[in-house]
Amino acid sequence: MDAFVMSPMPKGDAIEDRLRGVESAHGVRILYACESGSRACGFPSPDSDYDVRFIYARPLSEYLRVNPGRDVVELPIKGDLDISGWDLRKALQLMLKGNQAIFEWLYSPVVYRSHSAFLKECRHVSTRAYRRRAALGHYFGIASRIAAEHLHTDDAPIKKVLYVLRTMLAGRWAAENPEPPPISMDLLVAGTLMEAAIRQEIMDILKAKQSAMERETIHLSKDMTGFIYQSLLDLRRWLQEWDVPEPSPETTLADNLFFRWVCEQ
Repeated sequence: MDAFVMSPMPKGDAIEDRLRGVESAHGVRILYACESGSRACGFPSPDSDYDVRFIYARPLSEYLRVNPGRDVVELPIKGDLDISGWDLRKALQLMLKGNQAIFEWLYSPVVYRSHSAFLKECRHVSTRAYRRRAALGHYFGIASRIAAEHLHTDDAPIKKVLYVLRTMLAGRWAAENPEPPPISMDLLVAGTLMEAAIRQEIMDILKAKQSAMERETIHLSKDMTGFIYQSLLDLRRWLQEWDVPEPSPETTLADNLFFRWVCEQ
């Protein structure tokens, strides 16, 4: 078995201390931990939280109980640390259902703890489980909800603007590409066809976010507002007209991965 790799990140020591506390208090083994919020996407504010998410395995005996107990561990938010995780079985079940959260965790550019063999296996299973229409529906739902709640005027919360843009571009990526969309906002922008003026305004928003606090607002041009709402209409239409055949998820690989990492404690 390969050794765990713990990346030296800001807050890394504090995060690792809390992960070890989870293992001690809950009797679990954390196989993978990453950043899942704005820091992973590449647009944190100076006051952004660290949204740490992890996947853990319990001892084999825990999975053989009539009442197996909770499959989620959620720590109280402490300062700027927001930490929670899923049991391995739950993570794999959601992956096979097309839940995009687990895909984003596995490809996060900010990794706090990783077992290289485990991550390699999980990513391999994810390539078989990924469903483009599920991804398109997921990102369209988030983008349209945030836009309806927060983008009423030309001046909108900069954090919400970027989340609309990121999920909107991720949905477009899912519609146009066979592989899962990247987590990084920079990569999404680079991989999407758009007018030069729109691309530049997005880059300006990203730059402004580096020094803007979470609740600060930003002025959107009429062209940007139009781009957002036209893109949401496109996503809705693509979702309704989706006709790309996709195979049913294969569970054997997920079963094998689960058995291996639960048994090899």
